[in-house]
Amino acid sequence: MSIRKDKSSDGLKAVEDCLAELASADESLVREALSAGSDLSNISVQVNEELTEAHRMAVKECIQNADKLTDLHNQILACDQVFERLEKMLLGFQGDLGTISEDMKRLQDQSVSINQELENRQKVRGELSQFVDDIIVPQNMIKVIMETDVNDRGFLEQLHELQHKINFIKAQESKDARAVYDVLGVLESLKFKAIEKIREWILSKIYMFRKPLSNYQVPQHQLLKSRFFYEFLAANESNIAQEVQDEYVDTVSKMFFSYFKAYITRLFKLMATLQPHFSSLLTFVSECEPLVQQGHTHLLVRYNDKLIAVVQTFSANWRRSIDAINGEVVKSFTNFKNGTNILQAVFTQLVQYVQRFSKLVSHEIFRDNPARNDMVNIHHILVELKKYKPVY
Repeated sequence: MSIRKDKSSDGLKAVEDCLAELASADESLVREALSAGSDLSNISVQVNEELTEAHRMAVKECIQNADKLTDLHNQILACDQVFERLEKMLLGFQGDLGTISEDMKRLQDQSVSINQELENRQKVRGELSQFVDDIIVPQNMIKVIMETDVNDRGFLEQLHELQHKINFIKAQESKDARAVYDVLGVLESLKFKAIEKIREWILSKIYMFRKPLSNYQVPQHQLLKSRFFYEFLAANESNIAQEVQDEYVDTVSKMFFSYFKAYITRLFKLMATLQPHFSSLLTFVSECEPLVQQGHTHLLVRYNDKLIAVVQTFSANWRRSIDAINGEVVKSFTNFKNGTNILQAVFTQLVQYVQRFSKLVSHEIFRDNPARNDMVNIHHILVELKKYKPVY
């Protein structure tokens, strides 16, 4: 019984294995085999034979290609060695890259530090260069200040530069810089030499005002053009600046006094020319103007009657008087240019007196005086005077 059971179990197992193989087999092949009615055992044997033959052929082919396989194996081993060396090289490169990265960072830090040092040095250099330029006394300045004439423009330019250096030295004295003491003596010598030359030049220009018949505008223009000379004296030697100022004021005062004296004398001469023809008008103005200026306007009442006489006389005779003055001046001065200049000065004086007279007449004290309506219009007088104006 046991033997039968074993045989039956083996048969079942074979059936199960067959079913499993069928399940895993290609469905189309199984279907083709079933449709052809082939025996599965025969097919299995055939397949085994084919597999055996394929294995034998593969082994045979391997034996035939043993040399090639050996070469391939050797090549693979060589490639492995190359790859191993390449791996070591890449690992070396990786290490080198790490070192390079550290070097680059270190160089970057050094670059920042050097850049900062460069900026600091440039700042120091700029300030130091400016300090040296301000404190150094060039040879050209010494030569110009000591030897060049004051009228030369180069002297004025170097004088400006000298004043700048003097001011700079004064500002640096409190800082106790040794370089200041090195150039202080040279600057003092140049300053005294410049003061001496400027003083002589200014005084020579001032003395030109004292010469008779000199054109004072020429030295005056030269002094104005070189006004920095006086500024230099005032900044560095106040006593000499005061001396020059006093000399200028004294000289110019005397000059203008003589001019005004001559001017007043000529005014009196012009009045002497006008007096015979317009005596009543001139007298009225000379007497009434002081009363108005002093505030005694109430005293003008006494001149109401006199105003009427003055206006009537002037209205009746002003044209003839102008013509008579023209004739007198022409006879007295044979030089045509001088005569016409004097004539125009006389007529200008006349117009001024007429305007002053009109201003007095317009005062409220003479508000009701009928003579105000009879006054000659100043424009009529100006039109008449134009007839005597020379035409060149």
